[in-house]
Amino acid sequence: MQQRKWMFCSVIVLLLLVAVAGCTNKGRSGEIASGDARKDQTGSTFLENFQADLPQPTEGQFSTPESVVEAFFEAVNDHDLDSALKCFPIVEKYRANTVDNHFSLLHTYELQANAPIPSFESHNFFKSFLEYEQYWEKFYMLLFLNSNPDIMGKRVVMGEANAATELKKIKEMKVSSTYSEPEIVSDHNVKNKNVIEQNMNIQEIRLLKIKLYIEEEEQNPVLVRVGKIGSNWRILSIN
Repeated sequence: MQQRKWMFCSVIVLLLLVAVAGCTNKGRSGEIASGDARKDQTGSTFLENFQADLPQPTEGQFSTPESVVEAFFEAVNDHDLDSALKCFPIVEKYRANTVDNHFSLLHTYELQANAPIPSFESHNFFKSFLEYEQYWEKFYMLLFLNSNPDIMGKRVVMGEANAATELKKIKEMKVSSTYSEPEIVSDHNVKNKNVIEQNMNIQEIRLLKIKLYIEEEEQNPVLVRVGKIGSNWRILSIN
């Protein structure tokens, strides 16, 4: 009996020592990053972590409509996806695009397009994420094609004599072209906000017509819809 008591007490002391050591390690700088620590918290999920890690602008970083547009194209020039994502209200759009708001906007609900799905939050969030991430892809792709015009129409087939050489050329392709600073040629105030935009707490909306150049070659004009949320302007759409 005495031996069992001694073993029980030893186990309890050992567990206490492990718990204390764990708390001490969490407090040491450089050992566990804040992002890693969050993964061990009760109830945390991949989706919550992804949202928490999504790049956000600092207070007043995009204080004018022009500044957020310039920041986006500068991020594309710098191949900086993180900075580009700061220009978009991804989380705000996801939270506002509820079933009720979607129904109020379209006066109908059908399981297609951007319709939110009840109890399927990963789908709803990544719909919002990809809606904005596609703008990055579009304008980065234009730089890639401008930098590597030979890739248009190129087809490499395994077994052909020059396949290895041509594939090597493709793998060595880089993005070297850049956009000039976007030139705003018109700026209009948009008075009407739909129910989604109202629930995103957008205070003001502007429609900007942008003139773009890649290496001094004029591109098709672009319409950028921007909205002010809190202290920052964010890009709502680019057409």
